[in-house]
Amino acid sequence: MTTDKVLYASDEAAQLVTVTGWRSRTGRFYGSDEHLARWDGCTHQICECGAEMPRGFTKCNTCIEKDRLAKYEAMPFQEWDGATPLTLFDDDDYFFDQEEVEQYCEDNDLQLSDLRLVICVPQFAEELDPNEYLADILPQELYLSDIDPKLEEAFETLNKVIRERKKPISWTMGKFRTTLQSPSSTVEHPADEEGRI
Repeated sequence: MTTDKVLYASDEAAQLVTVTGWRSRTGRFYGSDEHLARWDGCTHQICECGAEMPRGFTKCNTCIEKDRLAKYEAMPFQEWDGATPLTLFDDDDYFFDQEEVEQYCEDNDLQLSDLRLVICVPQFAEELDPNEYLADILPQELYLSDIDPKLEEAFETLNKVIRERKKPISWTMGKFRTTLQSPSSTVEHPADEEGRI
């Protein structure tokens, strides 16, 4: 198959064409993809509620807060026992007595009723399976007991201590929300004969 000779300067070698497409505010060209061009060029979007929100967010701050409140209020309620640690819902502040909660309120200009408190649950050390723990270095199809029974015995000694320990290693948010009363609101003052307090 033979082809005709085409010189570099020939009109047949190349032709000037006009291309239509979407260019973002940043100068990037996206061809027919309007969505990507707009995404690249915008800084904010509109939330489903109609409010503006930064690009990349799925909801505005108001809607996020409404969702968090609804999730918190959907948790079952339980009275606090006065001893189990408390935490703030979806937060990393922990309180080990009511005084700490009240100090937090004072420091942050909040009322007890403003807090979304959750009763914590304890976290304990977990027993170690030596064959799982050493899986990366154990020979195939062999267990630690096949290679070093004394070391396996040491793992079992450790696991026995772990089983017997009752003290938590740490605390984490549980599934029950709770509330606290300020000390002044829980003290009852009997009225005198004339009805004065």
